Amino acid sequence: MYTHKTIRFKSILKIMGFHLIWLTVWASVVALVFHYTRWRFMIIPWVPVSLIGTAVAFYVGFKNNQAYDRLWEGRKIWGGIVNSSRSFSSALLAFLKEKAIPQTSKVIVYRHIAWLYQLRAQLLEPMPWEHASQTDPIGVVNRKRMKTTGIGTLDPDLTSKALLHHLSSTELAELQSVRGNKAMQLMHKQAESITELHEKGHLSAFHHVHLQQLLNELVTQQGMAERVKKFPLPRQYASASFIFCGDIHPFPAPGHGQ
Repeated sequence: MYTHKTIRFKSILKIMGFHLIWLTVWASVVALVFHYTRWRFMIIPWVPVSLIGTAVAFYVGFKNNQAYDRLWEGRKIWGGIVNSSRSFSSALLAFLKEKAIPQTSKVIVYRHIAWLYQLRAQLLEPMPWEHASQTDPIGVVNRKRMKTTGIGTLDPDLTSKALLHHLSSTELAELQSVRGNKAMQLMHKQAESITELHEKGHLSAFHHVHLQQLLNELVTQQGMAERVKKFPLPRQYASASFIFCGDIHPFPAPGHGQ
């Protein structure tokens, strides 16, 4: 996401430099050829130009709205995860405040932090339909951009270091053996821990239900984030963008499939 106060010319060149070069050369060649030859077959009436231009303007406006809606939905989901995480940790520590099990509280809170790191890692993984997975020059360019503006800006070992710090060796080994959704595995362990505290009498039935509801909210928010991540922009829209707008590098974020 571009966060500077103004769009600098250097940034425009970095993103659209290649297009600006070949479009300038092409327009100059066509203008020079017509200027010296006066070939009338090169003359294009204004009616089809204005018609196609109007259609493209509607399409670009639609796509911009959809892209922003997708971005804003993701931001609301992550904001919900932040709020629910605070509520879950605060409630857990308050409910177990007078219990002689501070280590258990620490294990659950640390596991939740590990879940956040694991979920972020899963959401940043490139999907098969994204341009970064292509083998042509388009894929090369987008993989290079991901190193400077996407997942490449993070330490590649950040998630593994965080999991190593926040999980016990036993839990880490168990998590690494999971082939499916590792973030959901951590949520399952959280539910087991809360149920175990309730069965041992450390949590009342009300507190147990409240904490489980907070976990359910987190699971729902994870599913919503995965929905945004794993549902691409339909191919017909992406293809139309490529044909009419030359939009071959549309990756505002790793989770925005094209």
